[in-house]
Amino acid sequence: AFATSEVLVLEADPFAAPQEELQQTVMAYATYPDGQTLQSQLSEQEYFELQSVLLEAGIPSKSVQQYQPWYVTTMVDQALSNRLGLHPEYGIDYYFRSKAKQKAVKELESVEAQLQLLASFSDQEQLLMMLWVVEDLENAVEEFEEFLTIWQRGDIQAMEAELEQEFQEEPRFQPIWNAFIEKRNLAMADRIVAFLKTKKRHFIVVGAGHLIGPKG
Repeated sequence: AFATSEVLVLEADPFAAPQEELQQTVMAYATYPDGQTLQSQLSEQEYFELQSVLLEAGIPSKSVQQYQPWYVTTMVDQALSNRLGLHPEYGIDYYFRSKAKQKAVKELESVEAQLQLLASFSDQEQLLMMLWVVEDLENAVEEFEEFLTIWQRGDIQAMEAELEQEFQEEPRFQPIWNAFIEKRNLAMADRIVAFLKTKKRHFIVVGAGHLIGPKG
């Protein structure tokens, strides 16, 4: 399907802009205004939880003070990925982007749109997102291998069962999932419908999280 397609469609093209320009855009959304720090925006208990996560991830708490929690989440997630031997260039978006060659490349949304969404969450919601991602670093390898097996099987029902269990254990995750995944799914679907109306063959790449659930 990919070989015969004319257009590659990604959630967001990481190479749509020069990397230096992209990094500047990321920092514009990731950093607090002058005078604000991560510690000043969180309660004592929230900051204590954050420090515990950072300590386990091997990230000095002083190095994250200028960043909003969503960006700290990406830092922790990257540290966890490195521990598991994972790197961004192994992702399906990077893989197919590198193979696109003469194909046109389009986006379901832009990198900046994703950044705007992340930055739109409150500090408390962003902290909850981070704790969701890294709530159990000690068992991260075991949990990752289990999920990888499910992903390799293409077992959507098992993925949905895992997600449902997460929501039962922590109901506060549900509205974040709704905003971060389900609402984006609707916008992506509209874009896909528009692509279907053209005469060109499109190959569309999205993460597995967008395929599960009743609104996947």
